[in-house]
Amino acid sequence: MEEFDEDVQPEPGDKPLKFEPLVVTASNGDSVTIHDYVSAVHPWLTARREQIPRAKHVADDEYTPGTTDEKLLVSADNADLVSAQDEKEWLATLRRAFERKQAPPTTKGLQVNCQAL
Repeated sequence: MEEFDEDVQPEPGDKPLKFEPLVVTASNGDSVTIHDYVSAVHPWLTARREQIPRAKHVADDEYTPGTTDEKLLVSADNADLVSAQDEKEWLATLRRAFERKQAPPTTKGLQVNCQAL
């Protein structure tokens, strides 16, 4: 298993910005609907589109900033954790899972295709 190299650091201008957590409020007062969730999360992610690839690559062994031309697929398997993956990475993960004949983790929950980001 690879260890995290604490010495690998991004350039000062390449560190991802810190954001306040997004709170999704139920429109009917009882429970958050898929519409409530997507209506809140999509514009929040869109506003941070340039920072997402940069943040994804901060922990790489050799830090390289991401590019904004990556097609990202967003998975929200858990409402508290939203992850973004490059479309090619996501397809490779799906292919490997299919070849092992087990369900990939990204198909368990809501998936929002954010190619428009």
